[in-house]
Amino acid sequence: MMRQATMDFSTPSVFDQQKGDSSEEVDLTMVYQAASNGDVSALTAVIREDPSILECCDSEGCTPLMHAVSGRQVDTVKLLLKMGANINTQDAYGRTSLCLATYLGWLEGCVSLLRNGAKHNIPDKNGRLPLHAATAEPDVRLLTVLVQQSNLNEINHQDNEGMTALHWAAFHNRPQHTQMLLKKGADPTLVDKDFKTALHWAVQSGNRILCSIILSHHQGPSIINYDDESGKTCVHIAAAAGFCDIINELARVPECNLQALDVDDRTPLHWAAAAGKADCVQSLLELGMDGNLRDINESTPLAYALYCGHTDCVKLLSQEGRTEPPRPLPAQNSRPQKKEGRFSMLNQIFCKNKKEEQRAYQKDPSRDWHRGEHTSEVDDIITTFDSNVDTNCQEQPGQNFQHLSPNRPKIRDLPFTRNNLAPLPDQKFLSGEPLRTNRVLPAIPSQRGHSPPAEESENSASSTNDEK
Repeated sequence: MMRQATMDFSTPSVFDQQKGDSSEEVDLTMVYQAASNGDVSALTAVIREDPSILECCDSEGCTPLMHAVSGRQVDTVKLLLKMGANINTQDAYGRTSLCLATYLGWLEGCVSLLRNGAKHNIPDKNGRLPLHAATAEPDVRLLTVLVQQSNLNEINHQDNEGMTALHWAAFHNRPQHTQMLLKKGADPTLVDKDFKTALHWAVQSGNRILCSIILSHHQGPSIINYDDESGKTCVHIAAAAGFCDIINELARVPECNLQALDVDDRTPLHWAAAAGKADCVQSLLELGMDGNLRDINESTPLAYALYCGHTDCVKLLSQEGRTEPPRPLPAQNSRPQKKEGRFSMLNQIFCKNKKEEQRAYQKDPSRDWHRGEHTSEVDDIITTFDSNVDTNCQEQPGQNFQHLSPNRPKIRDLPFTRNNLAPLPDQKFLSGEPLRTNRVLPAIPSQRGHSPPAEESENSASSTNDEK
């Protein structure tokens, strides 16, 4: 009975019934359905009549073999390969059958395809290898199989976003995958198109153990102060997200600069205060951070905590700030030019009062305009807020949220030359959202050929610039 179900090619099939005359075209939709459902007898019958069906493609460029992979039909995959199917054909997205099996996390299918000659080093149109896709699968065995087939260049291959398999493993919060890739020679110093290292993505995942794995690599400490496209180091990201344990983990590295400045001269303490992460504020202060540093708008972390109404942060920072006398207002001709951009609303709030004082000082130079020497910074900021509750505090439409400081220091010894891809917009400083770029490996539909070409796969990878 088993032999009849799998090997009897003479049994009439649904294709023979539908086709009638041999001159009529075969309904390819039925072929793709049969491949997805594992209908071996039906497939063998129709392919014997017309072997060219093996290489027919649907609207997404998928062959019967790819449909068999999508349906996880290992016996059908083996049969189609024995009948001559091209194992390395690529679909409209550049994905091979092995790539599709990897995206599905189908270990048995990947092993079968590799044993039958599937190439593991063919990138799709996103520039990704099956190795990249394997990092999304929780079972580390799939990555293990592909790593064993890969050389060092393939392990460190960067996709169109500059992401290596190590980047993706950190992005998907996979400590085991990360550890394996590092042992096999993955380079943690490589940066993606946003200048993020794998450590940046590990910090954003919120997993302290994952960060520790990367830092324990012999090159880990060398990337501790790498800044991304917007000038943020890993400490900035951890502070903004409220990952106090990760801040402490990073601070264990002697080279860690806790007072690093982003493109707007904001320290991690500025970000923690603006996001209302009191635990991070306290940790940073205990680690010795200066709570009185000012950004390009001359605003301290306390100023942002007050503006955002984060009471706990205000208490911590006001105790820290009372030890420093307020700084006198510099002369107008000696003040650096203000940088406008996504923080123009805060520029107006925090700087308007000083601008008014400058105008008044020009009218009456004899008057003492340094009366704030006997008041605390808290009182000065509160006065500023009380006097500026008007329409000038509202952000103007059409603000440019991609402002980057022209004085941003260059990253040292970067091993990766940035391409000309447009930078992603930075998150708003006061949004309270994690500093995360939405990157998702494209999903693979479980069934194909039953509907018009789905746009989900392309949309889910829209941030990766499929076709350049």
